[in-house]
Amino acid sequence: MKFVPEKVIDEVAEGLGSSDVELEATLKALQSHQPALLPFLLEEENASAFSESERGFMIYLLAVIWKSCLEVNGPQEPIHPDALSEAEEQNWELLEAVQAKRFRERLDVFFSGASQEDLLAFLEDCLTEDEEEEEGPVSKEGREPIFVLLKSVVDCLDRAPLAGSLS
Repeated sequence: MKFVPEKVIDEVAEGLGSSDVELEATLKALQSHQPALLPFLLEEENASAFSESERGFMIYLLAVIWKSCLEVNGPQEPIHPDALSEAEEQNWELLEAVQAKRFRERLDVFFSGASQEDLLAFLEDCLTEDEEEEEGPVSKEGREPIFVLLKSVVDCLDRAPLAGSLS
């Protein structure tokens, strides 16, 4: 997959964040083209672990990631649920080996050699507490699991062949 630059991500995030109609249309297209992604994020174990606002924010972030990838690369082959689970397991293993305590420092392990650094930086920024904001859409406890789930999606999208290609 080609690199997805910050400029594209920001434009997509702004468009989806300002239009419920556009977000709804993007989620419909996402379900059609990548049917495993939403169920992966919302499986029973995850659904009960997050608040309603966290689930909503996670879905919005997923829409931004997928639409940004789509705009840069075009349609990709559907991702298999097993690939998502494997990526998630690998990401948890990486994170569990980290000794740092602060959120941003704990995520450094994911940026080393990352081919989609701007997508990861977007996620990190969205999940980091804003000093001026009293409480964002994600709890302190929800940040790491949401990052790992969405990082797993980015990993799988990054490896997914373009639709119709033989590679």
